[in-house]
Amino acid sequence: METGSPYGRMPAIAVVLAVKELANAKTRLTDAVPDREKLVLAMFADTVDAVRAAGVEHVVVVSPDADVAAWARHHRLIHISDAERDSSLNAAFALGADAARTTDRQLVSIVLLQADIPAVRPAEFAAAIAAARPYPRAVVADRDGTGTTMLVRQAHITEDSSFGPGSAAAHRNAGAVDLDPLGQNWPGLRTDVDTLADLAAAAELGVGEHTSKWIQARRSAVARARDAS
Repeated sequence: METGSPYGRMPAIAVVLAVKELANAKTRLTDAVPDREKLVLAMFADTVDAVRAAGVEHVVVVSPDADVAAWARHHRLIHISDAERDSSLNAAFALGADAARTTDRQLVSIVLLQADIPAVRPAEFAAAIAAARPYPRAVVADRDGTGTTMLVRQAHITEDSSFGPGSAAAHRNAGAVDLDPLGQNWPGLRTDVDTLADLAAAAELGVGEHTSKWIQARRSAVARARDAS
């Protein structure tokens, strides 16, 4: 959604998402999810939909993957190729943030957002952005409290991010204010998906349209295989 958001417009904010080559993404799901590439693309699409529905106009997608690039261009997002940075999330975020600054010199904040949060609600995202507004740096930890699902920084800040193991503490140590230190708010925003347990937690919260369709298709495939055995 690009216009008419009930949460207002966010013209001074850019959101950067980074997606690996789909064949290399979410490898912890390889054995359990044969078509994990479709799942990754679905979760990415739901994340973008929530951000756009919250009123964000500037979305930058950094990815070397042709399918991700095609989806981004079709939905009029800014796509940056990342052919040489597929293994480094922080380098991809830096590339996307630089592109966002170049595209719009009037940006106030740049949001580095995980692309695998299919249960995020537009209202959650908008509320977290509002909560981050007073601070130069702000972070939202994942549901375990150790990783980071969202890092918001004033646009002039160019230091490297610290996504990866222990990133929530690393971002706090770099000066980011923890917007939800007790883990009581924005459950969809905090639920990124790396494992089947994560996917189940997201599904319980309620995922977006694309991931919901993937889940339904997966259940149908399992049922057909069971009936055929």
